[in-house]
Amino acid sequence: MREYCASSTAEQRLDLRFLSDEHIPFSVHSALREAGLDVEHVVPLGLRGMADPPLLQVAMDTQRILLTRNYRDFAPLVHAWVSAGMDFPGVLFFATSIRHTDIGAHVRALTDWLQGPRQVAGTFGWLV
Repeated sequence: MREYCASSTAEQRLDLRFLSDEHIPFSVHSALREAGLDVEHVVPLGLRGMADPPLLQVAMDTQRILLTRNYRDFAPLVHAWVSAGMDFPGVLFFATSIRHTDIGAHVRALTDWLQGPRQVAGTFGWLV
């Protein structure tokens, strides 16, 4: 299983790649890219409206950690993949306490997560 452990060094930070689903505002996606993160968004990729299982498969195929606010739909899917022994980069959920319009809070949540010794490969984590 490939490890996706974040660290505070810029080199290792650049090794992490993310895919924002349509629940992440495009303004947040743009701010994350401006912060130097390798983040793709589903809309410019033509993936808007894609069902959750194929979207998670896209994240896996492109070796990107999925960023979402959609815990209700993705948590059971992640659980099923973990139970099946699937190897995937992981899913990070933005907490619902972060307002959609608070771009800075989204960026801080992900960059704070990147500063810690956190692992998400093959499972999920929370961004608060």
